[in-house]
Amino acid sequence: MANKKPKDPAPAEAPTVAEPVKFSKAKILKLNKYANRRDALSAILKDDAEYTMDQVDTLITNFMKGKVK
Repeated sequence: MANKKPKDPAPAEAPTVAEPVKFSKAKILKLNKYANRRDALSAILKDDAEYTMDQVDTLITNFMKGKVK
């Protein structure tokens, strides 16, 4: 007799990817990570919007690369 492999159960749903955590302007300005950029962030970020850490990092980078008028 040949040994039969048990059938694999039906494939489960694809794992869900957790949404990145978003922070308000007020919370971002309180983070130690951005302590040296608080002035720039207070000018860049909007009061009624929420941002991920990646978005904040991108905004800072783009701001710092900007030209002075």
